Amino acid sequence: MNYCFKVLLIVLSLTAFLLSGALRGGLPAAAVPGLERLSPTELQALERELAAELLALNLQMMGLQEDRARAEDRLAELAESRAVEEHNLAAARARLTEAQGRLGQWLRHLYEEGRLPMFALLLQAESTADFLWRLEFISLLIEREGVLVNEVRTQSAAIEERLHQLAFLETETKTARSRISDRLIELQRVQNRRSTLLAGIRGRSNELADRLSGLERQWQESLAPLSSLLGQLNIILARDVQPDRIYFQGRNMLIEVSSRTVNRALANAAEGTGAGLRIDIDRDGITATSLDPQGRPGFRVFGRLVPISGGEAVVFRAETVRIDDLEIDASALAFMAGDQGAFTMGDRFRFMTLTDITYEKDRMRFTLRRN
Repeated sequence: MNYCFKVLLIVLSLTAFLLSGALRGGLPAAAVPGLERLSPTELQALERELAAELLALNLQMMGLQEDRARAEDRLAELAESRAVEEHNLAAARARLTEAQGRLGQWLRHLYEEGRLPMFALLLQAESTADFLWRLEFISLLIEREGVLVNEVRTQSAAIEERLHQLAFLETETKTARSRISDRLIELQRVQNRRSTLLAGIRGRSNELADRLSGLERQWQESLAPLSSLLGQLNIILARDVQPDRIYFQGRNMLIEVSSRTVNRALANAAEGTGAGLRIDIDRDGITATSLDPQGRPGFRVFGRLVPISGGEAVVFRAETVRIDDLEIDASALAFMAGDQGAFTMGDRFRFMTLTDITYEKDRMRFTLRRN
């Protein structure tokens, strides 16, 4: 629960940081709040979340790009249709102009001064039938030209209406395309920020991996792995460490050993190796600090001595490893697993069973029971 809550807080803080625009233009990993305090496991979890989010963003952007491509195709179709309709409208207007011109010519021919008047045309008829024929001819001529003009006008109006509809569709499609483009730009910015953050996290993970690798090399090259060194404490305790105090409580024997006594034995064991180890004891347990040849502290390992095998042996169980300001759960370090550092209490306590180990400031107390 604590781990999930911690990851949730980090994700929320990163999201708020992104929304605030602080990552505009990119942000180095070291500037991401809380990133340097994450453990490798938490970094991996956050990396998986960001990778999944980037995948979702990519899929969303692909869908929007397809929508934009369809909008572009639709605009091309509308432009083609508009060109056809504009051509038809131009042709219809030309026909209308031509029809109106012919009708005007006929009317001018029939009514203008100096030309044959309509009544004269009719009065020149040789018979009633000829008169009626001439009258019908004039009426049909005027009617035909008038119908043609009306048809062309109706056709032009229909074309203009279709052009209006095409213009409306073009405007709507361009607006949709603009919205898609704006959304793509926004998603691209988010993607860039997430990618920058993911690169920072991966860089931080690589940095931690390098530091862990360096830790293991340092561990192996200094004195020995702590577990192996503590595995020699059976000899040190039996030969070099003299308990600070031994006393009895009923059937139990209590042995008190101070950190100073243990450190003296460790210094003697490490003499000539060019490195050393210092033990600090408090109420919580034991902190082992590596020392370089100049006596400067390196990594620190915190853990406790734990009875195993029914109290016949003891093993140091590491809980955390700290390098500089970086604290790592010891369970993440494979080379610290197992009980290879187990040791016994020595021949002096061959017939005793270790039942408990307690810690105080600068000392630890072993409780042994007679078999």
